[in-house]
Amino acid sequence: MKVAAAAQTARSDAALHKLNASVDWNVSSAEIADVDCDGKPDTVMLGFEKDKVAVGVVFAAPAGQPQIFVFPTRADRQEGFCSKPQRINVSPLECESDDGMLAGCKAVTRCKAFSIPDNDCDAFNFYWALTHGTLTWWRR
Repeated sequence: MKVAAAAQTARSDAALHKLNASVDWNVSSAEIADVDCDGKPDTVMLGFEKDKVAVGVVFAAPAGQPQIFVFPTRADRQEGFCSKPQRINVSPLECESDDGMLAGCKAVTRCKAFSIPDNDCDAFNFYWALTHGTLTWWRR
């Protein structure tokens, strides 16, 4: 299993570099989980540029284009990280936050959500909005 995961991570790293070569993708941050609710394991990875944090997702479906989110490293902005994140936490998909139901979310048993903790600010939380067919995020 570890060999398969390492191969998937290497393929995902190559795909993310091809899509955005200016990001320094961190393969040691990679997590493998079904985040698009199709029953196949996807790869999530952190990357960094000057004053920016990138979150890359390589979907297992061959036709699926990788998705990259880029956030500034700025504590004064809601969509910014306060510090450079170190890890990705994977958890079961729950369609409710402290603020209510998540837009477009539909609970699927095999599907996972993930969060990126920011030691100095609220975590970024990602989930598959099934009714919209896209990955999205929220934070408090």
